[in-house]
Amino acid sequence: MPNRYNCEIDEELLLMWADQYIQVVIEIAQWRKWPMEEIYLSRKAMAGGLLDASKDCDMTQLRRPGEPITRAQMAGILTFRLTRYAPIAVGKKLNEDLNALNINVYAAIAFSCKVILGIDASQLPPSASRDLVHFLTRRHINQETLGLVFEMISHYSE
Repeated sequence: MPNRYNCEIDEELLLMWADQYIQVVIEIAQWRKWPMEEIYLSRKAMAGGLLDASKDCDMTQLRRPGEPITRAQMAGILTFRLTRYAPIAVGKKLNEDLNALNINVYAAIAFSCKVILGIDASQLPPSASRDLVHFLTRRHINQETLGLVFEMISHYSE
């Protein structure tokens, strides 16, 4: 997988990412043994997050003329936008499960790792995963910082 990301994001790629994001959510629910009828996905919020990520990618590219952004930078952008748009809600049966309440963060990280970086997020060190979830849910973090985090994840997963 090339290190640099082709930032030409078209409608076909966005639709493919939407399908892959849904698949990641299903995989997380199956792994956690959560009933699918308790997980609700807003396609509008998901599309909004992906569209904003596309715009952010364009803006990042404009700040770096002639230098394509890295896959890790794209992973940071996607993770940031998907967590902020929070397209997933959980039902009453999962409302007391802290992991279920953080499903938007888990899904965004897993999606970016799997689809953009080609890494299985379940292979990340538990302490790093825990800290990343904490920063995304409780602290201020931006796309650029997430890009650096994903650069390190990529580097150490090789």
